[in-house]
Amino acid sequence: MIASSPKLATPRPPPRRPHADITQHELEALTRRHNLADAHTHQRQSPSQRLIVESLPALWYEAEERLQADLEREFVTAFFELQRQPTALLLGRPLLSYAASISTMVVAIYLMQRRLSVTLIEPCFDNLHDLLRNHGVPLSPLPEEALAASDDLYQTLRQRVTTDALFLVDPNNPTGFTLLGGGRRALGR
Repeated sequence: MIASSPKLATPRPPPRRPHADITQHELEALTRRHNLADAHTHQRQSPSQRLIVESLPALWYEAEERLQADLEREFVTAFFELQRQPTALLLGRPLLSYAASISTMVVAIYLMQRRLSVTLIEPCFDNLHDLLRNHGVPLSPLPEEALAASDDLYQTLRQRVTTDALFLVDPNNPTGFTLLGGGRRALGR
């Protein structure tokens, strides 16, 4: 007589715990087949992207033959023209940075040296908060809902921001909320 074995239960994955911050969520997402949490999406190249990749060797050789100062000047001109800010070119002193986190560190050091406090829109991408906090910059939160519900953004900011500066990321990371929904003129007012 053959004894039948009891059916084994399929093991369940452990219950998900909330992530300590957005970075932890993104790190876990790197292990998944589909990752919508990371700002650096993994996708096939479009035809126009393929053309750029195919032109990289020619761009490399061109860069070897040209002066860095000339390349930077062309980049800055193209950047401000694209942004429709030609008057910014008149200042003649843009500060180029290869990464947003480096730019944030420059700002954090400036704020820390002058003992200035900052308001951050919340929710806020955790490395922005951490960079400022780790440089000793006093921080105050401002819920993004206060801006979204405001008919008069300027008045809302005057009433709610009690710090020396407002650190604004637009569109906001991680929610995508933007103050530019009414166009640049609405934000400029």
